[in-house]
Amino acid sequence: MLDEINSIVDASAMELDIQKSLEFSTLSLKDFLKKIHYGGRIYLMGNDLDSIMIAYNQLKITGQQLRELLYNGRQQCFTISEVVGELESNGFKVIEKILNNFQYAIKAERNVNNV
Repeated sequence: MLDEINSIVDASAMELDIQKSLEFSTLSLKDFLKKIHYGGRIYLMGNDLDSIMIAYNQLKITGQQLRELLYNGRQQCFTISEVVGELESNGFKVIEKILNNFQYAIKAERNVNNV
């Protein structure tokens, strides 16, 4: 998926399901967003940095669990608020967002008025 993203023409993908690819990529969220067609959707998931840090500070997870959630091949981590903010500032409407334990899932649609 990550190798193929650069081969996608900007604003041509009607749907892009990147799951957790953002966390394991050196690409920015904006690199993915520009590939979405106006009216198209993006689906992404990730570990919510805020939830992880709260759990660690409240001693609900160990240092080892913290390292696994934050690293384990990941290149970057975000909070759900950061991702939603980035989506909205790039002309996307968040249709659905779910936060369950440490995982977030977001579905967003590119605004057709941004053409």
